[in-house]
Amino acid sequence: MGQKTGLSWLLFQMALVLFVLPSGARAQYADPMVGESRLASGERVSSFGAVSYNKLRRGTEMEFLYELFIQPEACFLLKDDVAAGSKGIKLELGASPGLTTSLKQLSRGKAVVINDKKVPNCFDRVLIKAKVIAPEDQPLGMKKIMGRIMWQGRNAQGVMEPQTTKFEFPIEVVEHGDRTAKYNESYAYHLKVKELWLVPAAPFIVVYCIASGNCPD
Repeated sequence: MGQKTGLSWLLFQMALVLFVLPSGARAQYADPMVGESRLASGERVSSFGAVSYNKLRRGTEMEFLYELFIQPEACFLLKDDVAAGSKGIKLELGASPGLTTSLKQLSRGKAVVINDKKVPNCFDRVLIKAKVIAPEDQPLGMKKIMGRIMWQGRNAQGVMEPQTTKFEFPIEVVEHGDRTAKYNESYAYHLKVKELWLVPAAPFIVVYCIASGNCPD
């Protein structure tokens, strides 16, 4: 069983890399952040983060996203449950002095079945979409935006221990009329995650589905 799970995860990672970073759309200006960690309870948590532009012009704004995915047979709790003593996802955003950030959207993945039962308000992935604004007089140079996600999950044994996931994006603030600021194509491609069957990585995803029994709807 362990070998099968390991193979499934490897195939999924191969598909993810081919999908997020197709050869013709490799992020030329702002490489996305892709990571993975393993919890003491055995679950794997993968992450993807990206900014919409390689540079932030004074007096403008840009978007950024950060996504978490958990497997196998586990999910992120989205709402507090007093009776169960569990907490839903909480988010804190921050940035270098002068920059302001705000949440635009919190999206969820699909409901997860654990022990043959669908778990309410618990999903296999969460996507945070936010924006950062630079005022007209923002100092130029390298800055950063950061976030902290406090969450609890659920697995076959019940509610998991509280976790905190942190992320940070380096960004460069430039003049308002700077012509080197370019749209980050990897940001757009990742937003098409529901179109998995239309990309060259589809064969790898099919193999992953067969191996894991966890295919998209």
